[in-house]
Amino acid sequence: MGMYVRSRQEMLRRYVVFFFSLFIMSFGVSLVTRSLTGTSPISSVPYVWSLHTALSMGTYIIILNAILIAAQLIMLGKSGIRENKVELLMQIPVSLLFGVFIDVTMAILSGWHPEVYYMQMLSCIAGCCIMGVGIALEVVADVCMNSGEYVLHIASRKLKKEFGTMKIMFDVTLLLIAVGCSWIFAGRIDGVREGTVIVAVCTGPVVRFLRPRLRFIDRWETAPSSQYMDEKYTGQTWGDSRNDAAVFDTSKLTATAIVSAVTELYSHANK
Repeated sequence: MGMYVRSRQEMLRRYVVFFFSLFIMSFGVSLVTRSLTGTSPISSVPYVWSLHTALSMGTYIIILNAILIAAQLIMLGKSGIRENKVELLMQIPVSLLFGVFIDVTMAILSGWHPEVYYMQMLSCIAGCCIMGVGIALEVVADVCMNSGEYVLHIASRKLKKEFGTMKIMFDVTLLLIAVGCSWIFAGRIDGVREGTVIVAVCTGPVVRFLRPRLRFIDRWETAPSSQYMDEKYTGQTWGDSRNDAAVFDTSKLTATAIVSAVTELYSHANK
């Protein structure tokens, strides 16, 4: 059984892909947000807070990621922190960079305010597809998990629950917090609309569609500098171990949970 060793050149290429994946994801999130149809579940709380305070959406995303990293430290404990220190440390620059990219792309799209509903929906769908491209590239890069994914990875192991189940619970919790904060700040619901459901439904299938079509990037990352401890490589990376069908099913279940939660909140708010 061979052991695969990544060369410096390959790691550099992977980080280049990862860097672009963060920018593309942030552009997709910002386009969905600028469509005025909602935003992605994990961006919902930062977006709502940015609407009603002086800080930017990107700043609040950095704060949210810091909270998620702190939650990871609590769940892991001292021994777990020592074992996972590389993964934990990597999330700090990633979180900062993603927050900066969100503010940059929101500024780039600052003049985009579609007023006609079909243009809003087209913008939302386009943003969702762009997010899917970014996530697929992140998987191809295979160098780091973002804070939202890693906290769910740890929680699913600690609580002995499936990752998909934890993802649904996590997204719905964030949306409920966003709705509650919006209601407290403005007496209405901002940032959680039909676009939020579209993102939850469509992102998984987009990633599933794109992942096998990005094999050429895999080949560019690994050729010709990969080093092998043996002639064969039988290991499995984090990116390759993701189950596309599970991503697709989780997206559908998350969307159903979001629709149910938001419908219930609207009905109570209108009583």
